[in-house]
This record gives sequence, structure tokens and C-alpha cells, in this order.
Amino acid sequence: MTSRKLYPRTALVLLTVLNLLNYIDRSILNAVQPLIQSEFHVSDAQIGRLTTVFLIFYTLAAPFMGPLADRYSRKLIVALGAFAWSGVTLLTAFVHSYQSLLIRHTLVGIGEASFVTISPTIIADLFPESVRGRVLGVFYLAIPVGFALGYPIGGYFGTHYGWRTPFYIAAGPGFLLGLLVMFLREPERGQFDSLPETRERRSVLGLARNPAFLAATLGMAMMTFAQGGLLVW
Repeated sequence: MTSRKLYPRTALVLLTVLNLLNYIDRSILNAVQPLIQSEFHVSDAQIGRLTTVFLIFYTLAAPFMGPLADRYSRKLIVALGAFAWSGVTLLTAFVHSYQSLLIRHTLVGIGEASFVTISPTIIADLFPESVRGRVLGVFYLAIPVGFALGYPIGGYFGTHYGWRTPFYIAAGPGFLLGLLVMFLREPERGQFDSLPETRERRSVLGLARNPAFLAATLGMAMMTFAQGGLLVW
């Protein structure tokens, strides 16, 4: 197998593992939530507010990542995002107040927004349209698997070694994977797209007039709403 054929698969594996780690990181905090509540003496409402803060800044940051990716190196933005959320994950092990956790969730939301918005565009430019759906399916499979793995990792190490230990464990791989992303070759943008790029396809208003996009977005929002409640509580 030539390196040209091997490279897209290597990049897919790297980005998928990073996506897996992304969602492990999210669910670890939920796994050690009772331990944190006990130490910081916070209510269920305050714990729920952490997720709210994360989602607000995650949502606010995401639209800015697209223009950044159009102007600068996508792999660099993804790598910096991985460094950012891994660094904040590590610092979580050193927090000693509820206010620090709020700041933590704000920064993690911004860092992870860079990854989830840009990584799929890199993958889309690495594979032809005939296999793109299957490839992105592999990438997004990391979401439920990552959520599922975060709970036993956080639960086991949090119970036996203290709630801060899982954050030490989760932070390390993110730095390594972010560094490896820096060595990826930036694919040519739109090299496998069969449809010509138009102003309608590039604009937010154009997407807002696309029924398929609206239906997919609404379905994803409903699923995320239900999933969030199950994951936290």
C-alpha cells in the first residue's frame, strides 16, 4: 500500500482517537460528580450549571472557528484546541472551588469547539464522496464510545484514587495527539467535491434555506438535549 493511500487512513485514525478522547474528557466529570459535590458542598443545580456554561461557550465559539479555518491552517487550529482542552483538563485536578470549575468548563467549551467544527472538514477533504459518509460514521462513532468509556475510567480511578486522578490520566494523551496532528499534511480544500462552490452553499443564510440541513440540525439538537440529561443525571 502506497503512502498516498495510507495517509488518509492514518489521519482518520488520529482524528478519531482524538475525538474519542474529547468525549471521554466530557464524561469523566460526570462520573466523579458525587465526589466533587461532596468536597465542594454544591447543589445539583450548581452542578447542572457547569454543563450550561460549557454549552453556552461551546455554541458561541463554534461559529468563529469556520472563518478561522478559512484563513489559517486547520490542523494548527485543531492542535491548539487539543492543547487547550488537555491543559484545562489537567488544571481541573488542581481546582479547589466551584468558581474554578465554572472557568474550567468555559475554557473547555471553547477548546473543544475548535476540534468538532474543523476536524470533519479535514476528513471530508481526505476521502472521495463515495466513501465519505462511511468514513465520517467511523469518526462520529467515537462520540458514544467516548462517553461510555469516560464513566468507568472516572468512576474507577475517582473512587480508588480520588476524583482528581482521572483528570491527570485524561490530559496526557491529548497533548500527544495534538502534537501528532501538527505533523499531518493539510489536504487540498474541496479536492473531492463534485458540486461547485457557490455563495448559497457557503453562507449561513443558504444553509438556513436547506430543508435537509434544518431537519438534521433539529434532530441532532433533540438527541443532544435528551442525551445531556441522561449523562449528567
